[in-house]
Amino acid sequence: MTSAFYFFILSFTALLWSGKVLPSAIHGIARIMHISEFLIGFFFVALATSIPELFVGVSSAIQGVPDISLGNVLGANFINLTLVIGLSALIAGKIDGNGKISSENYWITTAIAFLPILLAGDGVISRLDGILLLAAFALYIRKILRDKKYFPAPNHKGEPVGFHSIPSVLKHLAYALASVTILIASSFVLVWSTKTIVQDYFHSEFIFFGFVFLAVGTTLPELVFGIRSAITGNSSVVLGNTIGTISFNAAGVLGIVSILEPIKLDFFRDIFINIAFLIAAFVLFHFFAYTKSSVNRKEGALLLLIYILFLALTFALL
Repeated sequence: MTSAFYFFILSFTALLWSGKVLPSAIHGIARIMHISEFLIGFFFVALATSIPELFVGVSSAIQGVPDISLGNVLGANFINLTLVIGLSALIAGKIDGNGKISSENYWITTAIAFLPILLAGDGVISRLDGILLLAAFALYIRKILRDKKYFPAPNHKGEPVGFHSIPSVLKHLAYALASVTILIASSFVLVWSTKTIVQDYFHSEFIFFGFVFLAVGTTLPELVFGIRSAITGNSSVVLGNTIGTISFNAAGVLGIVSILEPIKLDFFRDIFINIAFLIAAFVLFHFFAYTKSSVNRKEGALLLLIYILFLALTFALL
């Protein structure tokens, strides 16, 4: 137990460091490549920070408990919508949606996020369901690539001399690679240590454990990235990272897991309350981000309140 606690502190510290470096590296790469930071945020950060959920899912499937992955994915998406967006908005004051495509994809992301829940209506997410989830994610990626023209061009005024030189490019790539590597490695250690600590003191159902506890560990990369992006003034990548992560978690991760091992569950007993709060979070997120293309400080506080209310109700019912 003591060693798990030390690993938790160490991995959390490593996450803070990588979360500090990654936004700056992403910002530099976006400027060097002359492409939108929102697009970079979707493809690079969103997929990189979702790797912990993927490996947790594959591991749980191999060990015959894929419902851990379902709880983890649903919880991670809930935390991304409430805690990550909420804290980022509180710190930055306002998170802007970047471009027409971001607004369009709010609806598509919602559909993808709830697709596995609909497929679980018969009590199982089967291998065929998994194929459908991966197909939905592939179509989403295809749409992003085809609609990239809607992403606004970044502003490259005031770039320092030699900014596009080979040493400068290599430096930014090295920082990005190092921070992502540490982010992924520390996420794995954090999940292991968190799981060990929780299992020693809490004996919960797998889905409950994944939604409430494990999701906190696997979404720390997104949380740290969002906070650091807000602090450094690069909040435009936060929404891109969020919708990319949600889509990858719901369709990509659960698609792979259910193909490896079908996920069986009692819908109302296992995830009814979780789904209710997830729906509430999506409704608020859509209202803020889609209708106004931004999330301000007060709206971020309301999203945080949803997360706090969920925790309060969850522990009250234990």
